[in-house]
Amino acid sequence: MYKLVSLSTLVLLLGAGGAAGQHASRQCAPIYDVTVAGLRNYADGDISLMTPATVTRHVDGDTFWVHFACPPPGPQATEKVRLMGIDTPELGQPGASRAQRYVQRRIGADPVYLAFDFRRRDRFDRLLAYVYLTDGTLLNARLIECRLAQPYRGDSNHFSNHFERLAAEPPPADCPQAGPDPSPPAPDAVVIVAIVNKGSSEHVLLRNNSHETVDVSGWRLRDDDGTNLVIPENDPLPPRETLALCSGRTGCVGDPRPRVTLTTENIWGNKGDTAFLHDAGGTEVSSLCYGNAC
Repeated sequence: MYKLVSLSTLVLLLGAGGAAGQHASRQCAPIYDVTVAGLRNYADGDISLMTPATVTRHVDGDTFWVHFACPPPGPQATEKVRLMGIDTPELGQPGASRAQRYVQRRIGADPVYLAFDFRRRDRFDRLLAYVYLTDGTLLNARLIECRLAQPYRGDSNHFSNHFERLAAEPPPADCPQAGPDPSPPAPDAVVIVAIVNKGSSEHVLLRNNSHETVDVSGWRLRDDDGTNLVIPENDPLPPRETLALCSGRTGCVGDPRPRVTLTTENIWGNKGDTAFLHDAGGTEVSSLCYGNAC
């Protein structure tokens, strides 16, 4: 037997459902503000209360892109992050490569944990953050300790005095030895030369720039959101030849040959994205961005 539900009862049910939905949306960790938390020392930060993120692309020593699996109120799922209160050399300046390589090695594939200050963004709309590593190290402070960065004196921050003190002290013994920037690596053999996206059709185009045939079976392609696609066992890629990695409901755009289908899902964002290519050992060998991801 069917029962009639009064309008008032329906409103109550909908309200309860809305409240439950709002409760579910609040499961993401809230913003961890070091000023509100009253931290007297950056070493007292509690990473269990901070926002976890995955670094998806390094820009330079003090800036990188991150993806939040569950973003806190305010930030988007993908953000460009600037380390709060420090400044590393710009790319092309002495020390820039040392700083960037150090950050890449320290973070590796581990998550990072973000804490914030009273000012959340800079004039370029980058998210300003104190970035903690899994062992509780504050990356901002560590870069100053090791003379890979200096305190940023354009604006004050909660740890300004701490950063100035670190800059005046001798670097710890476990810091990397000072010296010239390492020589740039040799040009990659296999590189991403294009990302083609037209609705339900899309592909990434690889090119072998070397003089030797390269087997890319087991290599991995990923995007800004952390989606990973593995290249299946395939014929080796000859010198100066291309390979299209197809995705999307209708596959590659046009009819590039040779080609291999990685997934029938659409991976690449319409407004912009970044593709990263990793070899079978997990080393990133190439990347390419387009649109608003650049």
